[in-house]
Amino acid sequence: MDFFRPARCATCLHHKLGQYNPDEDYQEHWCELEENELPGWFSGMHLDNCLFAAIGVPPCRCYDRIKQNQDDFSNQEECNTKIKSKHDKPKVLIPREEIFFEVRRLAQEINDDYKDKTPLIIGILKGSFIFMADLVRLIDIPTEIDFVQLSSYGSSTMSSGKVKIVHGLKSSVKEKDIIIVDDIVDTGLSISHFVQYLKRRKPTSVKTCVLLDKPSRRIARIKIDYVGITIPDKFVVGYGLDYNDKYRHFPDICVLED
Repeated sequence: MDFFRPARCATCLHHKLGQYNPDEDYQEHWCELEENELPGWFSGMHLDNCLFAAIGVPPCRCYDRIKQNQDDFSNQEECNTKIKSKHDKPKVLIPREEIFFEVRRLAQEINDDYKDKTPLIIGILKGSFIFMADLVRLIDIPTEIDFVQLSSYGSSTMSSGKVKIVHGLKSSVKEKDIIIVDDIVDTGLSISHFVQYLKRRKPTSVKTCVLLDKPSRRIARIKIDYVGITIPDKFVVGYGLDYNDKYRHFPDICVLED
């Protein structure tokens, strides 16, 4: 049987296989959840995770990967040591567990909408590469993959407003269902430009999927079909997003603060 369970949070690491006693640990577990529960989590689902462990259901390997990332970046002080510039102080805005659940939700929406179809998924490099890799592994319908690289930022934290295609597509998009995958949309200029570029090549349909949406900075009128998380007007890095090509490797979405 395939049991879906959320990853264990840091407060529940003692609930390993064979170490959880539902009679003795039940109240303690709920007390921890009240204080440490992440936004969007369901306490019942989290408790079920520990109960599954108690009856001997082995953990899914994808959650082992999350646990390994927790070991690699166990606290904010360790994350800070990765920063060489003395004025950069990353602060976690969206933890990796929340990212994982949003990616899974988006994948399920795509699965539902594209039954009996084979969409061409186009990732916008470089920022989308981690998000897209996680997303396509959770999509259980046939897909085609391609990438494009656009440029509008340069070395600044502010978009230049000028969009150019640095690396073009290798696939034909004519009469295909297209899903554009990007890490973040703020002004909307880049993704809007690319949508119009694709539509001139007569695909069957074009939809957009982004992990992060920053609507407070929107300039172009663009519909985002699949949205992960809406964020405030802050410059974020991590999980593929960068500043001067740094910090992409962070497993959390972080804010750089002076």
